[in-house]
Amino acid sequence: MEERKLIDKWDITLPHLPTVLAGVRIAHLTDLHITHHRHRYSRIMAELTTHRIDVVALTGDYMSGLSMPESSLTVMKQLIKEVKPRYGFYGVFGNHDTPDLVECFKSQLDVNWLDDQAAMIGDLPLQILGVNGDQVTRPGSLGIASQIKRQDDQANPVVSVVLSHFPCFLPLASDIGADVMLSGHTHGGQIRLPGFGAFVNHSDMPLKYSSGMLRHGNTLGFVSRGLGEVGLPMRFNCPPQLPLYTFRRGPLPGTPCTKTVGINAW
Repeated sequence: MEERKLIDKWDITLPHLPTVLAGVRIAHLTDLHITHHRHRYSRIMAELTTHRIDVVALTGDYMSGLSMPESSLTVMKQLIKEVKPRYGFYGVFGNHDTPDLVECFKSQLDVNWLDDQAAMIGDLPLQILGVNGDQVTRPGSLGIASQIKRQDDQANPVVSVVLSHFPCFLPLASDIGADVMLSGHTHGGQIRLPGFGAFVNHSDMPLKYSSGMLRHGNTLGFVSRGLGEVGLPMRFNCPPQLPLYTFRRGPLPGTPCTKTVGINAW
């Protein structure tokens, strides 16, 4: 039986998208949970190298366990060597990433790690903000808000994309005026029961929002099912996912809202 493709293509439509950003692609990798080399990582690299990619966004949980497995660094080094996004790799860390992994990755991987920081992408009107926090410690939202590049000239808008391991920070992304937030953490539930869906997602997000496109205010949130597992090394009715987003100009999906709502479940 032919293996199901990991790459899952989706459009991000924004009404104010600058013409130069139309067609720009962001590949989103999250929750690899690398403990040893497995066939899936070779598939990730093989599939990514068959597409034109402008940015690779990494949203955490590169390992599992109490200390960093050597294979975590090996796999990530190979990924960065094989995949050549036009504007590079941008990333944040997750709750499974131990201090030794964070220190090692920051010193040895050619990734723009954003710790409550913002970065403009090349000469594009595109800004990526990385937020680091967890269920207890929230990101420094005031500091992040002060870094967002805003344009008083509405004819020249700048699109802002937040990277967060945790999808529950979508209201924060909306409050600071970001256009998009990419996140993971939930694994889409990892095991989904037919007719019911996810029965756990280890998040304070409602189970029905365990993966898919969300909206809070005028900010779109995309929650990936991720590429790995914790606990049992298995998924049921919830295949791994590597979203490939393409910017398009068009109406913002959904309607204005003051709470988080689901637009498209994955």
